[in-house]
Parts: sequence; structure tokens; C-alpha cells
Amino acid sequence: MRTAATKLMRGSRGQSLVEFALILPIFLVVMFMIVEFGRALFTYNILVSATRAGARQGVLQGEAAAPGAAINVADSLLAASGISLGSVNMQATVVDNFGGSGTKVLRVTADKNFDWIYKGGLTMQGKATVGKPAALPLHAETIMQGEGF
Repeated sequence: MRTAATKLMRGSRGQSLVEFALILPIFLVVMFMIVEFGRALFTYNILVSATRAGARQGVLQGEAAAPGAAINVADSLLAASGISLGSVNMQATVVDNFGGSGTKVLRVTADKNFDWIYKGGLTMQGKATVGKPAALPLHAETIMQGEGF
């Protein structure tokens, strides 16, 4: 009776090892994807925070100084977050007649292409291939009504 139980246990250990070996690559790919999308969301949140902070600083200034002040504050927040200023297209403009309402607003936008960590394609067995991943375009925009406009 003891040998039958021992054989059952040995077979079970081998089965667990095979199952682990089959599941581990899939698990690692899923974890990598979660981390990558987390990085993309983090970068997007920084862009939104930068446009919001820039717009808030800009509306506190006069109409002429608003775009410059907004870009300066947004750029400083991006630099503090470790995002290269050359990779972000930041614009701030005063819109005179926003939506036909006659209201003056400050519009601050930021555009960035998010680059994935993995840059190459995959070649699988047979003829199946996966191309190189394209950059993910991120766009953040904040519109605030000016106090001194």
C-alpha cells in the first residue's frame, strides 16, 4: 500500500512541474503587458497633471502672459517627472470665443508618443510573425476660463 501511495505522489510532482513549465511563459507575458500598460497610464496621468497645472498658472496671469506661464509650469512638472521635454509637444493658446459663447479660455494641450519597452517583432514557428509595436499616441488637454481675461 505504501508503494502505491509513493508512486502516486511522484507522478503528481512531475505533473505539477510540467504544468508550471507550460503556464510560466504565458504568465510572464501577461505580467509584462500589465507593467507596460501601467507605464503608459502613468505617463498619461503626468501629461494630464502638467496641462492642468499649466492651465491653472496661466489663467492667474494676464491674457498676454498666460500661454508662456502655462508652458513654463507644465514643462517644469514634466521635467520633474522624468519625461524628456523634447518628446512632448506642448501648446498653450488663448481662445477668444470658446464654443460660440463669447468666453475667453486658455487651452493647454500635450501630445506624446509612448514608446514600449519591447521594440522588436516576433517570429514564431512556421510563417506566423508579429510586427513591431507602434508607438501609442497620448493626448492630454485642459481648458480653463481666465480670471483676468
